Amino acid sequence: MEFGCYNYTKVLGSAAVHYSRANAIYASYIKQKPKDVSVPLIGGTSSETIIPVLSYAEPYKYLNEKKMKRVTNVIRTGELEIEKQAKRPEFLNSAYATVRLVQSVMAGLCGQPCIRECAFVKNVSIPGLSYLTLPVLLGLNGVKRTYDIPELTQYESKLLEKAVKSISNDTDYAIKWIVEQLPEMKSSNCGMV
Repeated sequence: MEFGCYNYTKVLGSAAVHYSRANAIYASYIKQKPKDVSVPLIGGTSSETIIPVLSYAEPYKYLNEKKMKRVTNVIRTGELEIEKQAKRPEFLNSAYATVRLVQSVMAGLCGQPCIRECAFVKNVSIPGLSYLTLPVLLGLNGVKRTYDIPELTQYESKLLEKAVKSISNDTDYAIKWIVEQLPEMKSSNCGMV
């Protein structure tokens, strides 16, 4: 909070692990390199609330409904599967994804054009929902543009409908926690507010 106001273009939550995973998994299905694909994400930032929008993936490849559901499920549950098989959290994936997101933010702040990411940002697409994971364009001042939710398939729409309540509850909890921390942050002179 600078000058007592909140600038939502400077606040974003990381969906980087899911974005990296979605691109890698989709790339393997269409036999491309992960750096050459982009799968937009919407929803939240958990396995239950993140929705890969395969109908708008680039490059686009038609997937029948059965394959789309399978790829979507693998993307959404990848973290849980890795933890189950390795018997430990996927720290390296999280670290890699975080570094990638920071590099994207820095590239935008340095004026590099067309830096796209998927991030948990201020929402205006769904009434009553404060934040949502959406594709964004990063720039000199943070989030330069937040893309709207694209036209979804029936399957993608159902996933989003199911996720909205959880996203709302999670967001409300996070906002409440931050508001409770503000007096402590101000008194510690940590420079965050």
